[in-house]
Amino acid sequence: MNSFELSYTIELASEAVWQKFFNELHHWWTADFYTSPRTQSFQIKTELGGKMYEDFGNGEGLVWGEVIGVDKPKSLQVKGMLSGEFGGPAISYEKYIFEKENKNTRFTYRVEFIGNVNEKTLKSLESGWKTIFTDYFIPYCNK
Repeated sequence: MNSFELSYTIELASEAVWQKFFNELHHWWTADFYTSPRTQSFQIKTELGGKMYEDFGNGEGLVWGEVIGVDKPKSLQVKGMLSGEFGGPAISYEKYIFEKENKNTRFTYRVEFIGNVNEKTLKSLESGWKTIFTDYFIPYCNK
């Protein structure tokens, strides 16, 4: 099994970090990480069975995964799909963790893959998520 984990300390309460991550996603998620020029927005619906997806409009888009666990504001779990086009085929299990550390939050992203994910794909995915967090999400939290 292939996996990686990224972790950051954010100087906000976990409830605020959860809010910024999921409810303000449209403010910090960059179009650089869309898979299609047709993508109008990226969505994560934070209820059981909710989807993580790119919305192309008119009922079209690309599903990244389905929410399989919610414990607001502590964690969200997503079962994802990685098609051959993106380095799979594989299934991913992602967990977004928001742990209180005094007045701060320890934000951790953990992902495990089952299936065809080679070292090159794993490094590319890790680099992409690291960029999303360090260049976009963390700076948004620090505004």
